[in-house]
Formats: sequence, C-alpha cells, structure tokens
Amino acid sequence: MFEFLFNYRSELFSQGELTFLAGPVRLLMLSVGLALTAWALHRYRKSLTGSDKASGPVQGLLLALRALGVGALVVALLEPALALSAIKPQESFVAVLADTSASMTVTDTEDLDQPAATRAAWLDRSLVGAPFDNEPGDLWRDLATRFQVRAYAFDETAGRIDFAEPLSFDGRRSDLGSALTMVRSELTGVPLAGVVVLTDGAIESTDVLIDESLRFRSAGIPIFPVAVGSARFDRDLEIAEIRVPRRTLLGSTVLAQVQIGYPGFAGETITVEIRDEGRVIQQRTAELPVGGDDTMSLELSFRTQAEGTRSLEFAVTPQSRAAEAVTLNNTKTVLLEVESGPHKILYFEGEPRFEYKFIRRAVAEDPQLQLVSLLRMADNRFYRQSVDGEDELRGGFPTRREELFKYRGLVLGSIEASFFTYEQMRMIVDFAAERGGGVLFLGGSNALAEGGYAGTPLSELIPTELSDRREVGPRGVSVNVQPTALGREHAALQLQGTSDDAFWASLPELLVLNRTGRLKPGAAALLAGQTAGTQEAQLVLAHQRFGAGSSMLFLPTDSFRWQMRLPTEDQTHEILWRQILRWLINGVDDRVVASPQRDRVELGGDAVLEATVRDQRFQADPNALVEAEVTSPSGATSRFDLTWDPLTEGRYSGELSVNEPGLHAVTVFADTGEGSQATAATAKANFTFEAGSLNEEFFGAVRQAGVMTRLASETGGQTFAGNDISALIDQLSYSTAGVTVREERPLWNMPILLCLILLGLLGEWSARRWKGLR
Repeated sequence: MFEFLFNYRSELFSQGELTFLAGPVRLLMLSVGLALTAWALHRYRKSLTGSDKASGPVQGLLLALRALGVGALVVALLEPALALSAIKPQESFVAVLADTSASMTVTDTEDLDQPAATRAAWLDRSLVGAPFDNEPGDLWRDLATRFQVRAYAFDETAGRIDFAEPLSFDGRRSDLGSALTMVRSELTGVPLAGVVVLTDGAIESTDVLIDESLRFRSAGIPIFPVAVGSARFDRDLEIAEIRVPRRTLLGSTVLAQVQIGYPGFAGETITVEIRDEGRVIQQRTAELPVGGDDTMSLELSFRTQAEGTRSLEFAVTPQSRAAEAVTLNNTKTVLLEVESGPHKILYFEGEPRFEYKFIRRAVAEDPQLQLVSLLRMADNRFYRQSVDGEDELRGGFPTRREELFKYRGLVLGSIEASFFTYEQMRMIVDFAAERGGGVLFLGGSNALAEGGYAGTPLSELIPTELSDRREVGPRGVSVNVQPTALGREHAALQLQGTSDDAFWASLPELLVLNRTGRLKPGAAALLAGQTAGTQEAQLVLAHQRFGAGSSMLFLPTDSFRWQMRLPTEDQTHEILWRQILRWLINGVDDRVVASPQRDRVELGGDAVLEATVRDQRFQADPNALVEAEVTSPSGATSRFDLTWDPLTEGRYSGELSVNEPGLHAVTVFADTGEGSQATAATAKANFTFEAGSLNEEFFGAVRQAGVMTRLASETGGQTFAGNDISALIDQLSYSTAGVTVREERPLWNMPILLCLILLGLLGEWSARRWKGLR
C-alpha cells in the first residue's frame, strides 16, 4: 500500500532525501500564485463569515479542505523528487551465495512461485535456468543487467559456480561463515554492492559467522538473505529433542524424554519406539493433543540390559501413514554409555538399627553397587563392612578430601550433627558442590532437626528447611506412601513397571519421626504420604541439585516393612533401594571427565574431544599431561595430546578428523604428577562418539528466520521472501557500498498527492452543496 501511494518502497525514502526540481521562473510564478491564493482564501473566509448557513466548525472544515487541496497542488507544481545514491550500472559487483545443503531438497509450498516445488528447483530456476539452454536463471539474469555477478555454492564447503553448471544439493550442513570468508577474500578491492544469500535459514551460527558479519558491517557491505521455504509445514512429524543421561549403570531404569513436533497431525495417534541394534526395547502409543503449539513431550522408561555404548534409535510413526513434508526427521539416534561397576557409596550409620541391616541386604546382590558401610557401635568404635582393605575407614569417618572424594555417593543415617567437626561438615558440602557427588540423608531419632543439623553447614545440603527446635519425647506418624506427579515419572521410582495408585496403596504404611519445614527453592518432592484420618501431606522423599552434585532426603525409618510384610518373593524393597542409590550416583564423575563436544559427528568432519582434569582433592589441575587414545571401528588406534584451554581452568581439548563410519572408542589419560598414568585408574576416562550421515539438515527444516534476520540487521541489509526478487534488486540498486551516482526520482505524480487534491477540492465542494452555499 505504501509503494502504491508514494510510488516507491519505504526503504528508499529512508535512504534518500527530499528535494524540489522547480526552476527559478516556476518558483517566482508559484510565489505570485501563493500570494493570490492567500488573498482568495481570505476573501473566501470573509464570505463564509457573512453567511448564516455556515457555523464556526463548518467554516473551519471548508477552509481546511480548500487549503489542503490548494496546498497539495502547490507541492505537485514544485516537482518534488527523491534524491538517491544509485549503483552505476556494470561498475559494481554482487556476490550470490546459494545454499546447496540437503535441506534444500524439501518439497515446499510457500514463496516458490510453483505449488509443491522443491526449494532446490526454485534455486535452480533462479541461477542456472532451464537445463541445456545455456542461459542464466531469472535472478542471475536480472542482477547481470546492473551488476557484475559472482556466484558461489556453499554447504560444508564453498566454491565458485557458473550458470551453466548444474547444482548438486547433497551438503550435510550449511557453513555460511566459511562461505563469507571466501567471498571477502576473493572480492577484496572490488566495489562490492552487497551479498545475496539464498537459503532456507538452516545455518550454523558459528563464531566464524559472527566474526564475518562484523567485518562486513565495518566495511559497509550489506547482506541480503533471501528466505526460501515455509515457516510451518502443513503436515510433519519430527523428533525435535531427546533427553537421556549420557551415562548410566548396567541394569538401571532410564527415563527418556522425547519432544515431538506435529503440525497437521493434531488429534491423530502416534507410536514412539526405542530400538537398540534394531530390537524394540520400549514403545508407547499416544494421541496428539488438539490446540496449543503442536508440540508434545512423551516419557518412556527402559532398563539397560547390555554393557558398553548403546546407539539408541528413537522413531515416531503415525498410525494413519499419511504423507508428510519430511520423513527423515522421524528417527533420531542418541548414544548411551552403559557402565559396569561396582561403584562405591559410603553409608555412615550412627546406631545399629533394622533400617541399616535391610538397606545393606537390599543392595548386596547388585553387582553395580559397593555399599561401603561404617556403623558406630560406641564412642570411637566402628564396624566396617564391604571395605576394600584393612586401611579403608580405619580411623572412622574420613577427615581428608581425597579420602572421602573417592566415593561417588554418601548416605548419612541417624547420626547427630555434633559428631562431625566443622571441617568435616564443610567437606561433605564440598563433596556435593565441587566433587559432584550425591548425598542422601535418612530419617532417624538423631537425624535432621532432631540431630541438631539446623544452622550447621550440613543444613545447606538438606532439601527442606529445618527447625532449630528439637522435639522432646517420642513422636512419629504412619503414612501411606504415594508418588507425586513428578515422582510418577521418575526413574528411581519405577518399582514394578507401573505407577498406578493401586500398587502404591497396597504397600504397608511407613513411620516418619522427623519434622521438616517447607521445601527449599529448586527442591522437588518425589514421594509423599497422608496420615490416616487427616488430609495433611507428609513429605517422604525429596531431591535437589546442589552445585555440581545433588542431595536427597528419605524420611521413613522403617522401609524394611516393605520387606517384612510383603510376600517373600516380592522385590519392592530391594528395587526401591537399588534404584535410589543408583540414581544418587548417576552421572557422578571421576577425576578425569572426558566427552566429545558432540556425540555424533558427520563423516569427514572433525570431532572435538574435551577433558576436565582434577587432582585427588578434585581441584582443577592446569598442569596435567593429557593424552587421548582413539580406537576406530576397524580397530586402528591413534594417540594425540590434548592442549590446555587457558579460558577454563583444568580444561583440555583437541580435534580429530573422522573418516571412518561407526563408533570410535576414546580413552583419555591424565598424568597429574601424583602417580603413573598407566596405573592410576582414576586418572583416565572412557567415552565413545559415532561418525556417519546424521541427516541433521532435515531436523527443524522449516524456514529459519532467526539467523538470517540478525545477519541482515547487523550488516545494514534486509531479508526478502523467495517471491520478492524484484524488491531485492531494487534495494541492491540503491546500495551505498558500490560505485554510485546521484539519481533523482520524481514524486509529483504520487497517487497520494492526487488523492489529497481531490479530497480537498471535491470535499470542499461537497460540503458547500450539503450546507446550501454557493
């Protein structure tokens, strides 16, 4: 509408300046005319004043309309013009970057001038034209009438192209940053009016791209992205995101969260499967909600059954089998490291009690857990169980960081806070916050507030507030335990493969002795219960993240009832404690933490390997000698050093070119000067990454405007749609970056001026007729 009324687009008005082309003779004549017009308006006003048919407001309206019409006519006679700096034909260059990644092969319906055309077909028509006619495409031809055109194709690499060369759309990613580097290098020193980027926006926002956009902005060269494709598919199912832990223990229950996008499929039924080496290990059927943002989160739990790196394929399938825009985004693969133990947990109990005995018995047959126990029998007398040697815990509870930090988890039973020194309390807090361990507090007569924990450093770790007033005399409530909404989906509480109320209601009541306050911010209740005859909720199990680690609180003092009062073959008690303790230490790292920057890498790309090294006190070590050993799928091994990252203390990294598909096993060795790297088991870490064709171009394959909009705004350019090429060329023609000349575009014939003249004069005539005036 703006262009229709004012002849030109608004962007041209913001670039140019208003001027008038009328010469001196015409200006003199207009001055005389304005004087006569003013005299005529004065006479006209006097005539209206003497009329009894024109009130004050009517007089004002008539004068305003006549002044508007006469004023618009005077402006037109002054010959207004828009002065612009226009590109001088054939003396400036334009670089055209064409995205040839695989996502351009998607069949689309928007901004492509043809229904059900692929983005690649549109780009072919724009650049290379029809096959075998040896003529450039529409865009190239139109640009060539005004500019010297240099065209490039880019995906993971970039190179010059000619309109006679057919384009191949098989790139695995879109590295625009490196393509802009090539353009800047090849066209340095020539008058570059701008850069046109033809893409669907599935571009990596890399540091190189950010740096290049700043360089183009400082050079005054605008970038004009042309957005190809639809912002939303009519019908498409996509696995947008999968959340699973990177590592877990063999035999553990793993909870996977799958985020699914489903435009056009609302109300239909889908099936989500998890496959391990082609074998379905879990599946779930769900109906997609109607309304909302067409996204849904599903949770699936499964038990790990094989050690090593598992390549898990998640697949979503619609029951209708209806056609959709993209099918390659219906499956996605993640890696899961399944570790075998045993992993050590220290359980410190302040007094002999049944709970201690039954917890130990519950996990005794779990090969992945080593529950090292320290039971206080009397003052300075301790009973040790499951220790590795006679020196372990000889002096009682650890007093040094390196002694405590060799465990992954810590369980504190019914032990009063005054047993610990202040340094030991701070060490336990650091065990979670810095070492990243898991700490579990158990209820008991000498635990929590009853044990004097309020106001001590350990109270920071407990997920609830504590009262500083100790209860006097016996107390306790029996509760029926039920999972909270969060607990129903929690991996540690999948006891019998079900979370229904009937199962939990069938379990015996448990006794809670300790009083607690409200949950701390960030903490979550997983189990709760109600006392018979009351509606008051009683906390049973809570969890919170704490620094690099976590803490849990389990209040009942007689969970052994679930062993004693259920049938002998019932495994509820055993499963509960095995899963709680497994979850307590899940993801807890050793001294060397190593991982790939990305679990899955495109074949032919670079794998970035990273490691964080800590000494025996779990403090960052910037002076370690760190080496990575990589074993390829064929069995070939290679070694190279990881270099220290000066920006992050204790961080080391290195790159490896990957040319063989499959799983690559990596062992990172770190020599911290505290022992031999060959013998210090805690000074190494293992992980894997996978190389292959990832099809990442087809995830989020709708038009992505974010990166393109930022790129245009940062460089002074503008984003255009695929069917708005004429506006693009017009904008390029008035770029200030190339060789320019002054151009004056007439404005006297703007429709808005004609409309104002007609509105003023005809409006005034109509109003006079309406009031019966001559």
